[in-house]
Amino acid sequence: MTTMLKKAARIYRKDGPIALAKRGIWFGYQSGIRSLLPKRIVSYNNVLVRASRLGDSVIPWHTRDIPGYESALVEGIQQFVQPDDTVVVVGGGWGVSTVIAARQSGSEGQVITFEGGAEAVTKVKDTVQLNNVSDRVSIRYAIVARAISIRGDSDDAQVVSPTDLPDCDVLVLDCEGAEMNILKEMEIRPRAVLVETHGLFDAPKSNVRDKLNCAGYETIESRVAEERSREFCEENDIYVLYSRRC
Repeated sequence: MTTMLKKAARIYRKDGPIALAKRGIWFGYQSGIRSLLPKRIVSYNNVLVRASRLGDSVIPWHTRDIPGYESALVEGIQQFVQPDDTVVVVGGGWGVSTVIAARQSGSEGQVITFEGGAEAVTKVKDTVQLNNVSDRVSIRYAIVARAISIRGDSDDAQVVSPTDLPDCDVLVLDCEGAEMNILKEMEIRPRAVLVETHGLFDAPKSNVRDKLNCAGYETIESRVAEERSREFCEENDIYVLYSRRC
């Protein structure tokens, strides 16, 4: 309680009473009744997700549709995934990258997504069904390499060694720091690798680029993970590296 009061005092001094009131309303809604309200379908970068709640519309500063969600990963998948490709995604999140990869690879393609959080697995499955790509997507409740930052319960998740990742044409890594071990130990040789870096989890851009180079990949482009959160991404070294096999 003391910590919360100190934080409230800082907001009041820095931004004034209106900002403090907005934060208070948002916090009360987010931590109180929001989880009890029915879910609504919204759009994350043109992918339907059941991520909003009925009451979100009355909180005008609560984000609903997010046109630029995971912008760098989405654009990378659109650039590198070709029809009939097999794509492996490590880190399911809301399932946006999985759906985009499934759309790009087409009806004859295949997407295999590994996700270590039980709740996230449910979200990915729901998103895949909402977007009508279930016929070409396989979702595995599994941690690849080791768990570093997984949201929710992962007690029953299978642990998969990077050496056991299936062959693919494009590998997409958004796994909160586990990318370092995956790049070091994987034996597959996809045509392209897209990696989101995480400076907070000892996987900064420079180290990830070095690991890609050691694995035989040339980094051809680096982008902030989300343009809408550019300042936060730059402060925390969250980028997406596009690389291709040398």
